[in-house]
Amino acid sequence: MPAFKYVYNESQLKSVAYYISHNFNSNRDNRIQKLLNESKTEKDLLKNPKYIRWGKKIFNRNCKFCHGISGAGDGIATKNPEDSIYPYDLRKVVLTKDQIFLYIKYGGKHFGTNKDDMPSWKRKYNDFKLRAVTKYIEENIRK
Repeated sequence: MPAFKYVYNESQLKSVAYYISHNFNSNRDNRIQKLLNESKTEKDLLKNPKYIRWGKKIFNRNCKFCHGISGAGDGIATKNPEDSIYPYDLRKVVLTKDQIFLYIKYGGKHFGTNKDDMPSWKRKYNDFKLRAVTKYIEENIRK
């Protein structure tokens, strides 16, 4: 997939992403809501003081390998040309925080990317810790 950041502005890119996701993945919203209903809500988790610390710790332990320390998608894993890994630039991702949470929990294949570059983390971390990573990304990386 070529980069279009020099051809279109941010607003135009978001419009294209919205068009594609709504016209070619019509069950997306229903699937997202079903999955969210099965998970603990963020309100329950915000009461725990360890919330944001867990997010940072898990991000630094697992996510920065591909996404890089700043979330720009330039981690160590992207330096090996044999792997062909192109992670999201988390600073500019157009997903909502709930979608980010589900993407982290279930991985890339679950959301129709047909790629297993983004693994599912649901076996390793519970919802509390995965929501903490999402919160960390929202507050410290996403712009």
